[in-house]
Amino acid sequence: MDIGCILTIGETIEDRQKEINFLNKKLKEYCNQLNVDDVRSLNYSEIKKLYLVAGDYLSDDIKKIYEEKRLEEHPELKKAIYFPELNDIDFLTKAKIKKNRYFIGKVME
Repeated sequence: MDIGCILTIGETIEDRQKEINFLNKKLKEYCNQLNVDDVRSLNYSEIKKLYLVAGDYLSDDIKKIYEEKRLEEHPELKKAIYFPELNDIDFLTKAKIKKNRYFIGKVME
């Protein structure tokens, strides 16, 4: 391989990086223009795609909508997953179950 090829590849990488930076800037601009009501009207699979593509640029309100729709689609995520026995304890609140799940996980490490 000669030095000319290496330099050409380096220039190509630099050009692509500029293109990526430009696209990221455009994506951020579009995300800032998103209407919360429009996003709320999306179904879970649509908002999931949006979140996967632009999650870093979405507002906290839109991220909250995604989380709500995610929990509607997958209600099992509201429960203790790693220690399902905790779900059967009826005298603990969900917050206490999460707290206990955290402590049990620390003990099990």
